[in-house]
Amino acid sequence: MNWQKLPDIQGITGAYTPFILEGDRLTVFSNTVNPHPNDMTTFGTLWRGTGTTEAVGDWQPVILPSQIHDQTGKPYIRTSAVVKTSGGFHALLHVGDSYPSQTGYVPALASSSDGITWIYHGKLKIDGKYPYSWSSSGAFVVNEVAPAAVNHKDPARNRFVTWQDGITGINLALIYSADGIDWFFHRTKGGSIKDLIPKASFTPIFMSVAAVGGGFHMISGDKWPCSRNIHLTSKNGVGWRVINHRCPTFLEKGTHLFRDADGTLHAISSQTFGKASTHRTL
Repeated sequence: MNWQKLPDIQGITGAYTPFILEGDRLTVFSNTVNPHPNDMTTFGTLWRGTGTTEAVGDWQPVILPSQIHDQTGKPYIRTSAVVKTSGGFHALLHVGDSYPSQTGYVPALASSSDGITWIYHGKLKIDGKYPYSWSSSGAFVVNEVAPAAVNHKDPARNRFVTWQDGITGINLALIYSADGIDWFFHRTKGGSIKDLIPKASFTPIFMSVAAVGGGFHMISGDKWPCSRNIHLTSKNGVGWRVINHRCPTFLEKGTHLFRDADGTLHAISSQTFGKASTHRTL
């Protein structure tokens, strides 16, 4: 499977930039939109920019740290993933106390009808608890036609699914929910959290996932800082297979995936402080 390099996109700022591409219209989200590199006061806010695959601008803050009501210290949004459905937008945020954080970066959920005005719903309660994590994940899939009842047998077919790193002792965990309120770890028959890459030669970092053709594609960095990106596929979201060990879709970190209405898979990699972002399609 070969990626096609497209012209760079001007104006995308930040190392974590989930995006939505509809025709030639591009919407991008980021936590570090700032023309002044030495001013950290605007970092940790979720920003929204719009434009085309040539350039993105009109940046505006859409989720403020003050909305994060369940984080001590100075609430800070790190990595994120944003999904658009027929009913609106869903965001998986990773929140902590400033940067670096003494409380880790844990997954939390937010929603919006228009992508501009957001409701922050809070950190994910997983198997009845709020587990500690230091996650860098941007991997989030929403299946709005999934049944309302939770599906433990086929966890990646639930309405809300995320793949997470940063769980102690686990390279890659799958977490799922039918309603966005009660979340569950995918576990082994013995009851422990199942590691989806138990024998990997790398530890997943800065992952992004897109549902494509009944299955899933994942892009993951190999380490920090990334020397390469790794492209994996899965039929069920549980068993993953590496198909490209040196996937040409990255800059330093945080490549994000998106599948458009035609089924084409897009990847954007970005850097902080307004450098051009690369765009590839598969």
